[in-house]
Amino acid sequence: VVRILIVIGALLPLAFCLGMPFPLGLRLVGRWGGHQTALAWTVNGVMSVAGSLLAVALALLLGYRAVLAAAALFYLLSLLIVWRFPKTAYT
Repeated sequence: VVRILIVIGALLPLAFCLGMPFPLGLRLVGRWGGHQTALAWTVNGVMSVAGSLLAVALALLLGYRAVLAAAALFYLLSLLIVWRFPKTAYT
């Protein structure tokens, strides 16, 4: 039981943080109106499948460190893209 609580305590903050970008992005895109929210869901679905395939390929070819590095790189890239949005997109 103690081990389970330690694992939950270690993983919960990470899981919470990794789960935040998409809902926050949806809220941002939803402010624009139109079909952008549907487009965001479509891109999310396509990239989820592509990411799964890429993760398996990278794990087999280069190992799990490469998978973690690629994941970190894509999260950083997503953050940079959001920062580059015009400020008028936030209002």
